[in-house]
Amino acid sequence: MVHAVEAELSYTFKDPQRLRLALSHKSHANEERARLASKEEFVDLHNERLEYLGDSVLGLIISDLLFERFPEADEGRLSRMRASLVRAETLAQVAKSIKLGKYIRLGKGEESTQGREKDSILSSTYEAVLGAIYLDGGLAATHEAVSKHFAILLDGVAGAFSGDTKTQLQELCQARFHRSPQYKVNSEEGPDHAKTFEVVVTVGNYSRYGKGRNKKEAEQVAAGFLLETLEKESTNANSVTTES
Repeated sequence: MVHAVEAELSYTFKDPQRLRLALSHKSHANEERARLASKEEFVDLHNERLEYLGDSVLGLIISDLLFERFPEADEGRLSRMRASLVRAETLAQVAKSIKLGKYIRLGKGEESTQGREKDSILSSTYEAVLGAIYLDGGLAATHEAVSKHFAILLDGVAGAFSGDTKTQLQELCQARFHRSPQYKVNSEEGPDHAKTFEVVVTVGNYSRYGKGRNKKEAEQVAAGFLLETLEKESTNANSVTTES
């Protein structure tokens, strides 16, 4: 099993036990709980600590890849692209592309309910595997693996976020709140030839600020930040619903 997974990952482990642990879902460890003497032993049987580590490492690497690939992108656009790449659905897609599902060690309950196809399990296992690669080979090795796994997605993400953020926010707000966002100039600073505008955009109980050299630019920045907030909230809500 180890060699087959390594071939898919394009990485060979110095310590194969790290990979075995990364592929061990908590449901699998639960079946071993009865014979364990301590909670510490149980923690060492499943991949959640590696998942925690892999989540942070993945965020850093994706941020770095986007920063280098899109030098013209501002903070809001970079953040939105990153959020779309590290959400559970996208990670599950990556996990499926490297056939990770068939190697996950599951408990009988998860096995009987098609756990290998669940986005929550696929995405968390992928993060755990990245955590294992990081411990085994360091940041450079993990960076190389992520670059390969996300190559196609990175090619496509720019087009998805190159459009008008005001239009994207308008569409999202209509679908979610059945209302349009409202924009208001909050302040103007500087001389006439070099003014800076601050705009606040609001929908329901949500509001974000953005600054620009003119009202239109400030509105686009504010819309981008609010779009990021709403997308993150939606991703977190979906994750909680899936896990529960």
